[in-house]
Amino acid sequence: MSNRPTIALVTSADVRARFDAARRAGRRAQTSLDLPREPWDLHGERIVCVAEIDGPNTARQAVEALLRGVDLIAALPLAGPTTSAPPDPAAALSDPTVSWVADFLDDLHRLGAVSESAPEEPRDAARSVAGLLVELSGDQRQILAGLATGESLPDLAGRLHLSLRTCERRLSAAKRLLGVATTAEAIIAASRAGV
Repeated sequence: MSNRPTIALVTSADVRARFDAARRAGRRAQTSLDLPREPWDLHGERIVCVAEIDGPNTARQAVEALLRGVDLIAALPLAGPTTSAPPDPAAALSDPTVSWVADFLDDLHRLGAVSESAPEEPRDAARSVAGLLVELSGDQRQILAGLATGESLPDLAGRLHLSLRTCERRLSAAKRLLGVATTAEAIIAASRAGV
């Protein structure tokens, strides 16, 4: 058994079902991120928090719960695009909601294996916003957003303090994660996800 916490990102509609499933599996499921002060290390307690992460404060509480060894089933306040036109990536990056969500997802990647509740599905531009954001690293999101605003890869590499080759590798990895062949397709898919 791994000491790393399990993290699942679900839709708000799936929260109750995941809570019930955790209880049936004999887990100590709770719908809040409030944990006992003692003991600090909760790895062996079989606690799973099922919660909606609706802002930076609950995101910090969720990260603390994971550090203490609690498993997490989280719903993020992300919705798919309401129009067929992709959102403006520069505006999305300045949105404080995107900022805390991106930071939270980076923390999740550092702390454990992140999974989505949905079964495997084809990787295309119609994938969920949460799925795209979860799979892309912070550097990959910044590279795609920069390319969408017209920056060149060498300029991005300099701004991100990466070598050009590292920047190219991260772009290639992002294309694989998004299931696309070209940089243009990756920029479009990421733009539709609000990256």
